[in-house]
This record gives sequence, C-alpha cells and structure tokens, in this order.
Amino acid sequence: MNETFHVTHRGFLSEDDHRVLSLLYLPMMKRDAYSLYIFLNSLTDAQKKRSIDYPLPFLYDALSLNPESFKEARVQLEAAQLLKTFDANAYTFEIQKPLNAEDFFQKSPFIPYLRTIISKERLADLKHHLMPVNKISGKDVSAPFSAIYPSLKPYNKLPETSESIVFEVAFEIEDVLSRVPKTILKDDERTPSFKQNIKQLIYIFSLSEDDLKTVIIDAKKTLKDLSFEALSERASHHVRQDAPPVKDAYNLYYFKKRHPVDILKDITGSHLPKAEMAMVEKIIREAGLPLEVISVLMAYVLSELNGQMPHITYFEKVIGQWHRNKVKDAESAIAMIKKGKAVRNQKKTSKKPDTDIDWFKDYLNEKDAQNG
Repeated sequence: MNETFHVTHRGFLSEDDHRVLSLLYLPMMKRDAYSLYIFLNSLTDAQKKRSIDYPLPFLYDALSLNPESFKEARVQLEAAQLLKTFDANAYTFEIQKPLNAEDFFQKSPFIPYLRTIISKERLADLKHHLMPVNKISGKDVSAPFSAIYPSLKPYNKLPETSESIVFEVAFEIEDVLSRVPKTILKDDERTPSFKQNIKQLIYIFSLSEDDLKTVIIDAKKTLKDLSFEALSERASHHVRQDAPPVKDAYNLYYFKKRHPVDILKDITGSHLPKAEMAMVEKIIREAGLPLEVISVLMAYVLSELNGQMPHITYFEKVIGQWHRNKVKDAESAIAMIKKGKAVRNQKKTSKKPDTDIDWFKDYLNEKDAQNG
C-alpha cells in the first residue's frame, strides 16, 4: 500500500466553482468528501500546479479521518467526477473542476439524485440563483472553426471525450427508439447527446424498455422538451407513479420502484411531519445506500417498531450493520433481515402489529414459504 501522495490540478477554482460545489455537489456527498476536496485543492502550488509529496497520515490527521473513512470520501469524489486517482509508487490525486451550473442542470446525471435530497421548490431556487441571468440575443454571426482550421483527417463523427461518464445498459436503445413514432420523436432529435441522456436515465432509474418509451413520449407530449432535466423529471414521475400500492407489495418490484418517502406514507397512511421528513432526507443523503435499500430499511424499521418512527441513531445502527455486510440492493437487504431473524430466533410479541404495517412481515413469511 502506498504511504505518500501528491496533488495536481488543471486550474484553480473560481468563485462560481465554489458556489456550484457548495450548493449542488455538497448535498449529494458526505461532509468528509467535500472537506477532502477543498483540502487537497489547497495543497497545490500556484505556479507548478502540483503539491509536494506528503505522507498519507498527514491527510488523516488534518481531516480527522481514518484509512477507511478517507477511502470512502475519496471514492465519493471519484464517482462525482471531481477527483482522479493514479496509483504508482505514490498516489497522485488529480483535482477535477466541477461542472458549471448550466451543464450541471442540463447535461449531468446528478439532478435525479439531487431531487431525492432537496425539494423541487428549493432546486428551482438554486437554478434561478446559479444559471446565467442575461442571455445574449441576436443571431450568432461568428466565423466557424472550419473557416480557419480545415480538417486534417476525415471523421464520420467527433470523437467521444475521455471525460464523459460511461453508462452500460442492458438493451439496445435503437430498438426502443424505433418503436417511438417519428411524429413524436423526429429524426433530428435522435442525436448522440440525446441517446447519452437516455443511457443515464436507464441506469439511474432502472428503466425497462417499455418504461423508457413511456418516459420519452411523456416528456415530449407533457413538457415538449427532451433535455436531460425534462426527461429525468418524467422518469422520476413515472417510477413513483408506477410503483404498486402497499396492498400489492409482496414483491421486490415494490421496493425497487417506490421512493422511501412514499414507503413511509404507505405504512403510516399520512403525510410525514417536517422533522421526520428532514430525518429521511438526511438518511438518503448520508447513508451511502441505493434508494431501494433505504426503502427496505424504512419498511423494516417501522415494522419492527410497530409503526413508530425512532431516533436517527436506530437507523444508523442498522445502516452500519448493512454496510459491514455489503448490502447493495433490495434483495440483499431482505436476505440480511431474514438472516437476522433466524439468528435472534426471538419469540413473537403477544401484541399484534398494526395491520397497516404487518404486510412487511407477511412478505417475509411468504418468501420463506416459497423457498421452503
């Protein structure tokens, strides 16, 4: 394991960069990751754009991190495309600049995740605050690139940027697009950029082929817009609307498609108080677990406590256990719960659970019967 590191970057952060970081990136990551990013950026020399070599314990001491929490913070930055790590005789941490506000809202895959953390109204406020206010009017009559710089080599298309995020999908997008009428989605709208946005949506929302077709048509008819922001809004609406009601929740589809907030509303039968909503948002933001796992978590905890919302430390205890056991999806979360029940082998309480939440225990019993 390397014990030293140095930092490089491609340019210092501007005031706008800092605003985007604090208002858009920070809500999606733990505070340790944000602190690590700012600290690493401060180590680089203004002239050389590189730091001297430091021992890794220097980082741990400066930020009160241990090796495990440092790695977790580093991986968060890497996933957010804010850091690249190169492993040689020493670590090289290359600072990446954040997206500008316009690209973040219109092209990035982060907006759907941000919507799970802050309200739609607050997100609109941020967009109004960060986006350019005065747009230039008039026809652009500037000379094109090709007027001075002719092609050196013929290309069928521009090469893909190495900075782009690659999203693997399980089916052919062209097959889905071929089933969308051209009266709705015209040929000139089926651009490489549009298809990249589609790949992001499929990954983020786990869309099926039929889901994707519905989302595209819905975005075009309802919003008359095919930007990533519009598509992700309709995808989020479709996923939440399409989730089955609680009475039909005896399958994993429920947990995969139902938002944690909706899970709690199904169980309690009411809107959540502001304090409980804030706690759920904090868990979503800081747990480091997929939404489907947090949905199972909510159902499990409230089932165990007969519908009572516990203090956040109770959730944190379960989250910590699930992290240690590498729970990554709804299936492994359910398996973990069943394993815990088998190990404890506790007697059932004489008090019958409320029928509104008993479905989760019924779900486990039904799965046991199917496997038995």
